[in-house]
Amino acid sequence: MLEQSDSMELLALDPFTGGPFHGHGIRGRAVVRQPAERRRLIEALYLGINRAEGAAACFVPRHGLRVRRGTLVLEFEICFECGYFEVGSVDSQLSSGGSTTASAEAVFDAALRAHGLSKAPGTLDEEREHSSIRAAAPSPLARGPRRPVTGS
Repeated sequence: MLEQSDSMELLALDPFTGGPFHGHGIRGRAVVRQPAERRRLIEALYLGINRAEGAAACFVPRHGLRVRRGTLVLEFEICFECGYFEVGSVDSQLSSGGSTTASAEAVFDAALRAHGLSKAPGTLDEEREHSSIRAAAPSPLARGPRRPVTGS
């Protein structure tokens, strides 16, 4: 699916604010048009998944990826801090998650910068300071149906 996608969009997420991307704010987004850049992102994601040895439990996604092929749309939320990602279709027919590694983060960060975007600053300690915001947001595993993102 990823390799044959009709379109790919890279998102810089704000994990500390509620928002339209599965409960997370969107700092910025960019369409990834160049095949070489798409390949780099896909290969980095796959490499991280293949090298993963488990994940922590913070889930503070600062990176997002949306791919389309025909009518199927997959959306990825990626937290390199804890090494966990979630992927699902916007029609709720598919939802899964898994582990990744921080090895892919540099590739995703470089792609964000190349498009004039930046990831949300902070660390897990900062996220704990914002616990009141996170406490109000539902667990990533109990969010219910995934909805397509509209607006920014």
